Amino acid sequence: MRPDQEKQQRLNMQRFMLQNPLLRSLVPDRPAVRRFLKSIKMVEFKRGRMVYEEGEIADCFYIVRHGEVHRYHRESDGSARLIGIHGRGSVLGEVSFLAGERHGARAQAVLDSQLVRIDQESWASLIEEEPEALTGLVRILSRRFHRTMDPAEQLEPARLHMLAYPDDPARGHLLAHVLSEVLVQENHGPVLLLELSSPQELSSDRSFPPGLEAYFDLDSISEESRSLADRMDLLDRPVELFEWLRSLSHPRPGGYDHIDARPLMNLESPARNKAAHSIAALLGLMRKFYSLVLVHVGRHTGRPDRMLAELYRSSDLIGCARDAGMAAGPRWMDYRKWHSSLLPDFFEKLVSITEENHTALRKRERNPDRSVPLKQNRIRLFLHENRVLQPNAPGMHRLARKLSGTLRGLCFGGGGARAYAHAGILEVLEQEGLEFDGISGTSMGAVIGAAHAAGISAREVQHLLRKSVPDSDAILDKGIPVVSFFKGDRLNDVLMDVFGDLQFEDLQIPFYCNSTDLNSGESLIFESGYISMALRASVSIPGVFPPVQMPPYTLVDGGILNNLPGDVLRRRGFSRVVGVNVTPMEDDRSSQTRVDFSEGVQGVMDYFSRPPVLSIITRSIAVEGRELLRFRLEDFDFILNPDIGPFDLFDFGRHDEIFEAGRKEARDRIPDLWQAMLRH
Repeated sequence: MRPDQEKQQRLNMQRFMLQNPLLRSLVPDRPAVRRFLKSIKMVEFKRGRMVYEEGEIADCFYIVRHGEVHRYHRESDGSARLIGIHGRGSVLGEVSFLAGERHGARAQAVLDSQLVRIDQESWASLIEEEPEALTGLVRILSRRFHRTMDPAEQLEPARLHMLAYPDDPARGHLLAHVLSEVLVQENHGPVLLLELSSPQELSSDRSFPPGLEAYFDLDSISEESRSLADRMDLLDRPVELFEWLRSLSHPRPGGYDHIDARPLMNLESPARNKAAHSIAALLGLMRKFYSLVLVHVGRHTGRPDRMLAELYRSSDLIGCARDAGMAAGPRWMDYRKWHSSLLPDFFEKLVSITEENHTALRKRERNPDRSVPLKQNRIRLFLHENRVLQPNAPGMHRLARKLSGTLRGLCFGGGGARAYAHAGILEVLEQEGLEFDGISGTSMGAVIGAAHAAGISAREVQHLLRKSVPDSDAILDKGIPVVSFFKGDRLNDVLMDVFGDLQFEDLQIPFYCNSTDLNSGESLIFESGYISMALRASVSIPGVFPPVQMPPYTLVDGGILNNLPGDVLRRRGFSRVVGVNVTPMEDDRSSQTRVDFSEGVQGVMDYFSRPPVLSIITRSIAVEGRELLRFRLEDFDFILNPDIGPFDLFDFGRHDEIFEAGRKEARDRIPDLWQAMLRH
């Protein structure tokens, strides 16, 4: 760095410090202030580097000049809990510094960051002559304390995502704007769309689908986009550069802000390389003003240069869109090849977006992107014949929730015939338009969950249950009671009739079900392979149906260890989880050990066809599962408890009554459920 550049950098840092609340009340020309400004140092931390570790001696504290730093506290189970987000101007490490203690948390740069380091000697010298500086620090601490105590103040890191449509950048422009509009609804915070190409660069003609011309805004910035060549000084001042870019933008009708970043992309080398140094600081500022930043790369889908590489490295997710009705083009293939070679975690960040005809809504995904193993990272958008992209297109809100970190999960508990209440609840949820992005379930709850995940409507699920399992005889085929009372052949036939060769990968939304391995005593989660086989393992109630042998596993009902597997959804990134519990608190019917003569001949037949030992076994499992659920309540944001006490585990013939019990619970609690799903 040349002496003149070093001097200018020092002046910029001093100007920044004097504007900070820590020193704002001090007189800049006082000798103590001038000495202090000369003594402090600016340090740089690359993305992912630790600023300080928990337990380190706090011999200094920091002020963030550019970038972003997160503080984490280590929980008793070893996990890290986010306790602080520090952007430009934020102070960190000061509490331990003032107390003369070791750091009680660790701090990590999540963007390339510049921090001002203030050591013990410099600070002590300043407050000795200028005690007002200590007052400034106390004010900062006080404001932070009040934010911590306010329940409305939830720590939610700003998100930065990339979006590319390599085979059709103009289509990507439209997708970016429609998606930004939906993000405003799902994100509950200010949204910024940062575009690296203009519509003029992307479109070969000026005709667009009727009603969508506003998204292309062809008469927007023109000459101004080239004026950065006359303002090269801004590249050294990220704050002014950010404000200049914002001055060329305006809010869009959909409620999001839009910045045309073409001035940066049009720079020539070496100015472009110089701008790359400012990217981290720019992103830090954007993350401070916006809760979500979506970067549409436009035509820049080739091998990324230094500036684009900085954007990709700083991103949380990378959306890559294509038309599923056509073979993937060479640009789509090259995009993935080049970016995966640049980013080791490319496929972990990748969200595969496919546009499909609405007629494929309940069909298997054509040419699924197998490089994206997680189903929740594969989003299907279903469009009408004219391929018009609209905010209400099926899948669009699911994509927005994926990018916003607000994926909704629905968990169905096991309970035999009582699980039919799930189908009634689904009916009300559909009527209310309350979508879920993933489903987990166990036992009979898994069967209904899988049907819904396959795209079958609630009414159709109910019809399917009436037809396939009209009564208990449809699945209970007596055998020699050595391993189990029933052979399970009829159950196998029903599952094959309904699901056939359907696989997890063919489902419309992610689905997970659990089973219990008798050999290891651990829970096994199914998320790939044949649906019917996984469900057969999940419904194998010990003593009722024989275990399923899948070497090295011997599998029985998943409800033995976890009858409401909401944790399965939590671990896979679903931040809003609803559970439906169909295990009654009291169950007089299961404790009945004598013939019910009030039912006449039917009571005698039921006694011998379904001996009380079966109910005793299943009730014992259910009671244990209910107690285990007490320790899993933190996995759920909301739990529905339909009144299924009057029904027996094998009351499949009372399907309509059980459907109605589910409908009633959902109708009664739908306002509270909506509130839980839409919380900030």
